Amino acid sequence: MRACRLIPAFAVLLTLSAAGHAVAAGDPANAMPPPAETEAVWALLKLTPPAHDCPLDPRLDADYLALAAMSYARQGSDLLVLWRDCKTLLASRTGLEDYSKLSVAVTAKIKDGHFLRLRMKQADFLAMIDREIAESMSAVGANAPVRFLGAVGRDTDATYLGAVYHQSENGKDALIATVLASTLLKGMYLEISVFQKFDGDAKLSAQTSYAQQIIRQLFADNPD
Repeated sequence: MRACRLIPAFAVLLTLSAAGHAVAAGDPANAMPPPAETEAVWALLKLTPPAHDCPLDPRLDADYLALAAMSYARQGSDLLVLWRDCKTLLASRTGLEDYSKLSVAVTAKIKDGHFLRLRMKQADFLAMIDREIAESMSAVGANAPVRFLGAVGRDTDATYLGAVYHQSENGKDALIATVLASTLLKGMYLEISVFQKFDGDAKLSAQTSYAQQIIRQLFADNPD
């Protein structure tokens, strides 16, 4: 029997798409603040931002709205941290959005108010995610807000899914590409999304490599 019915990456990507429009609309009524347990992750995991990236600060109104919008309708996932290019983040606080730079969101699956922990070998976990993605790909309708590109990478630590979706950027429609990595770290089911404005397959390949770097850093910072 499976540990849970997941369809993990699809839920997160759909959430990112919805969150982008909620932020663009400035609609806090649809936003939900991150759960209190988010803060407890610092006692469990070390999360090192990539060079030149800064975390959003929930004490600032603009950052709080963005974090809350990305947390809303999160389908059982808790947003742990959102990193953006430091200069881009400063500009976003003045209302100027720029998705040409890579951003990184780290989420953890939640069950009954606690981080979901799976007692599985990494290889078995990744095989389960591969099956879930394959089954879900066949079930996604043509009118879905996210266009899935399928698996774009696989290593011993994570499996990587590519997708593109539309998001508002300063009142204009922008096509955003996401590479979402699913991994099991210290028994916790994590998803790492690396996203930026879509600019062809070469950039998508670079995003995949960047996601792999982040996964390697996570494992280096959090040895068993």
